[in-house]
Amino acid sequence: MVKDINISECIEDNNSWYNYKPFKIGSVDFKGTVKTLDSKNLSKNVFDSIIGKYKFKFCELTKNIDTFDRLYKLYTTDSDEFRNNFFNSKRWLKEIPNVINFTFNFNPYDHVDNTDKISWFFDQYYEFSSLFLTIPNIRTKKKIKVESPIINTNNTIQTMKEHTPIYRLTNLIDIRQYMEFVDDCFQLLSSKNNKPIFVPLSLRLSFKELDTLIEHYINKEYYNYWFDFEGKSINPNTLSRIRRIFNIIKNKGYFPKTISFFTNIKREIISNVKLNESPASDILSSIAGANIIGVNREPPRPLSNLVPQSPPEHKARIFESKNYYYVKTNDSKLYQKNRYVTYNSVILDKELSNQTENFFKEYKIYDYLKDKNMLKEYENGKMLTELMFKSESSPINEEFY
Repeated sequence: MVKDINISECIEDNNSWYNYKPFKIGSVDFKGTVKTLDSKNLSKNVFDSIIGKYKFKFCELTKNIDTFDRLYKLYTTDSDEFRNNFFNSKRWLKEIPNVINFTFNFNPYDHVDNTDKISWFFDQYYEFSSLFLTIPNIRTKKKIKVESPIINTNNTIQTMKEHTPIYRLTNLIDIRQYMEFVDDCFQLLSSKNNKPIFVPLSLRLSFKELDTLIEHYINKEYYNYWFDFEGKSINPNTLSRIRRIFNIIKNKGYFPKTISFFTNIKREIISNVKLNESPASDILSSIAGANIIGVNREPPRPLSNLVPQSPPEHKARIFESKNYYYVKTNDSKLYQKNRYVTYNSVILDKELSNQTENFFKEYKIYDYLKDKNMLKEYENGKMLTELMFKSESSPINEEFY
């Protein structure tokens, strides 16, 4: 039987989607928004250095699966090593619970008639995702390479493989099949299960698709959502989709029952190698309504568009909670990804606790945020304004201007 998550209360900010929903999953208590520990970008040495000083609620692995063949190998292999690597199983991480999220870059129905024929995947997945389960998200569109014509000197058109390719978007799955997949997976994972199940919400869906999907979820009484940003940041486009989702849920009276898990978020709203500061994106998730904030991901890029890797001192930016910027560090010890990712997770989780504490002073979050330099400076405060309005019908508060 699927385990329900009991939310003991729901306290909402009047102007933003920030909310306080205490709940418990297994032996883990959630009181205020929390940040996950990225298990993919984590080494034993770094883990050992923090585990005695700072306790995360759980760690998270997020993974893109590009082809069905990669998934199918789990069925045909007899290698425990391959299986453990696939699910990122590490003995030294057994001390804290973990959750695994998958995004499929293919349509499973192109390879199997129904999800029963990939039940072997979910049987294995169940054992590795210990705290709760997430149904895989499927990318609805994918860029594919097409041959690009070039014009010779004699004005004839010729196609050359070595010429810079052109990419176009192709549809992988429609919303009807997407919902069918979620329902079938939910049924599979519900069998002899004592873990909560989260259903996917892709922030690359159109508004029409989101309307159809969230109505379906409510009708099916699915209330635990994992928002797959797929490398997008918190920005006006993603905020408008989140606002639409939450408005539908709230208007139907189910917002106090929902738990929202935002993950695969672009770390910064925008980043420039020449600038020391970059405006943070991930920390804004709590203001946008998240109860759990997951790991970061950069947006996917075609191989032909890949630029040379930035120097480590550019990527190794550290979150500054006093101003909500990611700032370049001169500490060479933090240049390694497994160090700065983990270090930032600690700072972010502490800042989320600060947000909760300050929210309870007057049950509003604006007074705490208005002094964060990034929210005042980025696009002349536009981001803060966007975060502070739940819906188009929200009353205008002159304090914001």
